[in-house]
Amino acid sequence: MTELHVLEYHRAVLEYLQEFEADKPMVFRKRRLIPFSEPRDPTGYGDGSITDDLITEVLLEFSERTRKQESSDYLQGLTGA
Repeated sequence: MTELHVLEYHRAVLEYLQEFEADKPMVFRKRRLIPFSEPRDPTGYGDGSITDDLITEVLLEFSERTRKQESSDYLQGLTGA
């Protein structure tokens, strides 16, 4: 796991514990803290790396949205149009 994944996992654990602490106990309801799942547990937290295809898709969309117009503006500046 990368450092960012570890940070996100521990942030989720902290939020879980804070929610448990903030929950007001009721007279007829027994409070029980269920252990937080391990980072790679597919039935629990399910942490996993993103795929190469997803990274490529995100970069292509970013390029299409931002760099295309920027390149066009640059080329117009070079040609004086």
